[in-house]
Amino acid sequence: RLVPLTPSQPKVGKVEISSIPPGASIFVDSRDTGKKTPAVLRNLTVEEHEILLTKNGFEPFEGFVSVSSEQTGAFAATLKKTPALASDKVKREKAIRKSVGSLFVESNPSGAAIYLDGKPTGNKTPHKFAELKTGTYKIRLALDGYEDKIQNETIRANVPIKTKIQLTEAAPGFLFVQVFILENGSKRRDASTIDVYIDGTTVGTGWTKYEIKSGVHSVKAIKTGFNLQRGEQKVSIASGQTVNIELIFVKR
Repeated sequence: RLVPLTPSQPKVGKVEISSIPPGASIFVDSRDTGKKTPAVLRNLTVEEHEILLTKNGFEPFEGFVSVSSEQTGAFAATLKKTPALASDKVKREKAIRKSVGSLFVESNPSGAAIYLDGKPTGNKTPHKFAELKTGTYKIRLALDGYEDKIQNETIRANVPIKTKIQLTEAAPGFLFVQVFILENGSKRRDASTIDVYIDGTTVGTGWTKYEIKSGVHSVKAIKTGFNLQRGEQKVSIASGQTVNIELIFVKR
């Protein structure tokens, strides 16, 4: 009796397909699998297969993968963005030009810090802001020894705006320097043979009220045979304000 032979089943395997970014459509041997990365394709015949990945906004990626029945194969791809068309770039540039303008800010005197809408820009006058979005901005200029100046400017598309702001000297403040010597845990008043320096310039002895420009100043004093307990100090003085400072010496 003859027994018909059963044809052997073809060997199959599986492959893991991935891409960066994910979500690419997977084609095997020009056939759409209906799956997107990442995915595992099963029941692929043991042989070499052509893989094609497609995703909107990215260039197609093609390659080959060998399928084995003994282990899971892997196919990974990094997709490249489709280069923007020249016409798209032109459209974007036109859109940008329609929504920005320029602002040139200068002041007398120059060197004032520029703030826009309350935020420091890191720039000082004179300075040109080449691309500001259209709209109204609050400009504030700040310079030691001068009153802050605030004004509004409206930026229009493709319209260069130039503004020059005159700063006004701030009214002076006052610094009252008190000098003490620390002995045996207590301090006593002393002003003899003491030189007081403000911003590196000697101004006299202690226990004196000095008229000084508003702003931040450095203060120190020198006395033979003694050291300043805290060394040189920084003092911030506002217009019309009187600030008291104690300079305490300790014997060397």
